[in-house]
Formats: sequence, C-alpha cells, structure tokens
Amino acid sequence: MSDDAYDDMLTEMYNEVDAAIEASGQKRNHVIYSAYDVIDDLPVNNLHEIPYRGTFTVVAEHDDFWDGMGSGWVGDTESMSEPRGRNYESVVVTDPTWLALSVLANQAIIATNDLHHVYLECVVKKGNKLELSFGS
Repeated sequence: MSDDAYDDMLTEMYNEVDAAIEASGQKRNHVIYSAYDVIDDLPVNNLHEIPYRGTFTVVAEHDDFWDGMGSGWVGDTESMSEPRGRNYESVVVTDPTWLALSVLANQAIIATNDLHHVYLECVVKKGNKLELSFGS
C-alpha cells in the first residue's frame, strides 16, 4: 500500500475533525485524532462510530506539570490572573461518536492546558464517565 493512500485517509479524517471543531465555535484545533484501527495497511475512518452507548460526561484530568509551560496558555486569559489548567468535564452526551469525542477532546486540551498530549488515542468507560486518553 502506498504512503500516499495512507496519508490521504488520515487527511480525510483530520479535515472532518477540523470542520467539526470549527462548527462547534472553537477557535483552534489542538487535537490530533488517532483512535482508529488500521486494516490492510490503511487507517479506517471510524469517526461516525459510537465506542460506548449510553449517557456520559467526558472527562480529562489536569496535571499541574503543564501549567506555565513555554507553549503558553490556550484558555481564556482575560478571566484568569495566572495561566492555569483545570480538570475537564463535558456537558452530558448520549451515544457520542468518535467525531463528537474529538470535539470534546479539543475542549479538554484547552481546559487542561496540556499541549504536549494532543493525540486522542482512546476513551475508557468508568461508570457514567468516558475518560479521554491522550498520547504525545
């Protein structure tokens, strides 16, 4: 399989995520979608699949390590005296697709201020919460 075909599939998914984030009113996309399988050496576009059925909040933990990093604060600087991240918890969602989770993951990256771990790799179901898992 050619590298071009692989790159074309990734570009298609990335463009879809970018459009959804823009449509949600977020100003910038930080998340890189990587929660897909590879079959026959090609990534599978699973953005419209639902990883877990039910009603959940989507969460991501803040780590103080990322506060004050050189990349700068990506949140709302006007409402804060110092740049600091926070834990993220979404509004309640029902049957979220990977695309919807990508939009929420972008919000989580902004909230936690962790611009190093931006690859959305999976979600882990813990009761009525879906915990975002990021890699770098």
